[in-house]
Parts: sequence; C-alpha cells; structure tokens
Amino acid sequence: MHSVELRAQLKLVDLHRRVVESVSTGMPGLDRLTGGLPRGAVTEITGPASSGRTSIALSIFAEATARGESIALIDGRDAFTPHSAVRAGVDLKRLLWIRCNRMDGMDAVLKAADLLLKGGGFGVVAVDITDLPASNLENVPPQTWFRFQRTIENTPTILLIIGQKPVAQSSAALVLRVGIEQPVWSGTPIPSHGILLGGSEVNAEVVRHRQLRRGHKRHVRLYLHS
Repeated sequence: MHSVELRAQLKLVDLHRRVVESVSTGMPGLDRLTGGLPRGAVTEITGPASSGRTSIALSIFAEATARGESIALIDGRDAFTPHSAVRAGVDLKRLLWIRCNRMDGMDAVLKAADLLLKGGGFGVVAVDITDLPASNLENVPPQTWFRFQRTIENTPTILLIIGQKPVAQSSAALVLRVGIEQPVWSGTPIPSHGILLGGSEVNAEVVRHRQLRRGHKRHVRLYLHS
C-alpha cells in the first residue's frame, strides 16, 4: 500500500494545537530522569549496538499510539521488525513505516523527514540512522537539523533521532546516551542450556537537556525485557 494511502488512514495530531509540554516515554525511571520528551522539539537517543536504543524507541512508540497519536518511522537501514513492535505494545495501525536501505543514502532519509514534518499531524516522527555510514552523517549540514527543529517548534510533534552518536548538535532539546551494563539471566544454570536471557540492565545518561537544573541527576539504570 502506498504511503499516501496509509497516511490518509491514520489519525493525525492537530497541527495547530500548540502544546508546551512533555510526554511520557513509557518508562517511569526515564521519565523521572528527563521529565519526559518535549513536544515541538528534537530528541536524540544514542548508543552502540545492543545498548537498548531500540527498546526505548519502541516504548516511546507504544506510549504515543496508546495516547491515540499516529507516528512515522523513517527506517534508514530497513531493520524495523513489526513483530517486536507489537510485543512492545505498539499499535501498528497508527504507524507509518518508511523503509529505506543503505543504498538510498542519507538524502532519502532527510527528504522523507522533511516531507513528514512539513505535512504535520504526527505525534512522533522517528528517524533511525543507526549503522548508516559515518561519512553520510557528517556530510549533513547543521542547518538541516535546525530547519527541522524550526518546522516543528510550534506543533505537538516530537522529532526522535536514533543513532550511534549525536548528529543534531545544539538543535536538540534532549540527548540521551544509553549503554548496556549487564545482561540479566533467568532459568536454571544446570544444565547450561536451561539459562535464558531475561533482559538487560541499561545505563541512560542525559548528555544534553535544555531545562535540566544544575545538580539534577543525570544517570538512571533501566531494566529492559528481552
């Protein structure tokens, strides 16, 4: 089905409803650390492979669709798995999935983001640039991210960027860095094949927050189910 047809079926957020607020990530510990995700602003979730980025993003998607909002995911590496999203509680009927691949390059990702942000109506527009070549990301002019930020600043939309390293620079209102602390196992150690991965303990650090007060806690440990 074409993306235009899918978008027409989604329940979109009122572009003219300026909401100066933050919304839940679906993770109480992370909400206490950050105060939630600011609307009309850019948020980045960064970290290495298997650091918990995807689990946090799926929690954000699930929370948004539970609020009755529609979300758009620009999948720069064509790695999104709908089954995992459903397990996390995401309502796929409220998700517009833009599939890209590495051959499409960063230009295709940015063009899609530009169109979706200008069109408006989405509670969250997520851009997953994980594993795209570093050279592609470094060649994006800084003004591109500032332009995106200005496009959404008077709307309820959250622009969520997911990647290994921050790219939006000072245009981001919130930057989180996550990293796995240790796996959590369940089951019986004997025999060894009776041990199952139950989840992971992840450290989340606030790298940038426009409204974080001096002395405020900047780290939290989260438990993510496998």
